[in-house]
Amino acid sequence: MYPKSQQTVSVKLEYKGKLTCTYPEYNDGWKVKAQPDGTLTNISDNREYSYLYWEGVSNIKWDMSKGFVIKGNETEIK
Repeated sequence: MYPKSQQTVSVKLEYKGKLTCTYPEYNDGWKVKAQPDGTLTNISDNREYSYLYWEGVSNIKWDMSKGFVIKGNETEIK
């Protein structure tokens, strides 16, 4: 998130599965102050974060027949 000026933002996931890892702690959503430089301050613990992260497991079967895959070693911006 890179707003033009500081904004308080609420983020909620619509994920049909179980969250196994979140950063910072998800707590039924994230509420952060977003700065123009991308810095996020989590309202619940008043700590700065550079990103929001989640991972999870679900029984959803994704259709991978369309699109493309980029090798991990080709994703770094040089």
